[in-house]
Amino acid sequence: MIKTVSFTHTEFLYPSLPGYELVVKYKGQATIEFDADGLEIACRIDWIQLSANHGWLERVPVPSAETTEGNRFLAPLREAARKALLEVG
Repeated sequence: MIKTVSFTHTEFLYPSLPGYELVVKYKGQATIEFDADGLEIACRIDWIQLSANHGWLERVPVPSAETTEGNRFLAPLREAARKALLEVG
């Protein structure tokens, strides 16, 4: 079974300038694949768009999951997609 879900994720970044924070929001779409027992076997981020301090930018390329940095970046987005899927049932 394959399900497609829209998701959002927010991160707060704190630059070295005291008293300031950068709000980065992601929205996107993911495809989650399950086996016959209902266990997740794949979670692919199809597209992402980000906002820095509330100004939406164009869609950005999804980084490769084949690198450690790519996996670190995609992990919270995949988790946001899973949570969104649970919310919609």
